[in-house]
Amino acid sequence: MSAHDEESCFVDALTNYQWARHSAGLAPSTIDQLIKPVIEVCDYFGTVPWHLTPREVDKYFADPRERAHNTHRQKLNHIDAFFAFLEQRYARDIMMRFGATVESPRSARSTGLSTVGTSGCGSRPRRRR
Repeated sequence: MSAHDEESCFVDALTNYQWARHSAGLAPSTIDQLIKPVIEVCDYFGTVPWHLTPREVDKYFADPRERAHNTHRQKLNHIDAFFAFLEQRYARDIMMRFGATVESPRSARSTGLSTVGTSGCGSRPRRRR
């Protein structure tokens, strides 16, 4: 398959994600906020989401223009939500057509949470006494 085919699949997935969010009752401006970080990071690296790596996402958010921690977390959450949708709806198709696995590139480092010493309740850090 060509890069054009992958790009077309990404646009289809993004359109279906927007439609699903619209069907859930979200406002168009909210939907735009949800997809903007996905498009930004993919454009930054000139790739489709399933080729993004945690290192690339970390590099993107290490850019000096992206400083606010809350902005980082919010954008990462939006990217992660898109990947959850992508994994549920497109993972098999992407694997069959392009040989790529769909896995969120969100790493422990980019979320600001350490995986060392977690308590087993999701990814919350264990409290120190």
